[in-house]
Amino acid sequence: MKIKHIILITISTLILLTCCIIGYNKYFDSSIKIGANGFVNKKNLIVYYSTENMDKIAQNLHSKIGGDIIKLEPVVAYPQDKEKYIERLKTEKRSKKPILIKNIPNVEDYDLIFVGTPIELYTLSPIIKSFLKEPELSGKIVLPFISYEYSGGARNILEFKKILGKNTTVKNGLIIQKDGGNSLSTRITMWLNSIKFTRRELKNMK
Repeated sequence: MKIKHIILITISTLILLTCCIIGYNKYFDSSIKIGANGFVNKKNLIVYYSTENMDKIAQNLHSKIGGDIIKLEPVVAYPQDKEKYIERLKTEKRSKKPILIKNIPNVEDYDLIFVGTPIELYTLSPIIKSFLKEPELSGKIVLPFISYEYSGGARNILEFKKILGKNTTVKNGLIIQKDGGNSLSTRITMWLNSIKFTRRELKNMK
């Protein structure tokens, strides 16, 4: 009887511990929206490659969340002539070699990395693809935003996830046609309001 009693107590203790662990994990893995204003107190970094449309989107986003903002620039500048610009994009797309960037930011000190890119030749800009391959982004939270002229969407957000890999968390992205027009500010606020974080992610933010 004594042995049975000890076994029952042991089993009960194990069940209780298991329930506590499950409850703890569910608590920290549950999703929370912090709202657009909730981003202001975070350590935010906005990194983007510029087109005229993307400049407007990135600056509007920056006005809402603050933090630092960096427009990436290649070591070898892109040509101003549109035809030559497109030819270079095609060459870079075929070669798949990383683009040398002269102002890569140090992402270590930031909680959230917002990454903006125009869609060029149906894909992310080559300079942004190169940035996303930086090893320091591993383990970070990345929030993509894209601008497209004629074709672009969810598949381009999936490109972020594919390049960054499983060790980096990619939140739902903002997809804007051209510069967003008069609804840009509202669209950005709605996007920020929709983003969810786990309690664990919020706890880990500095």
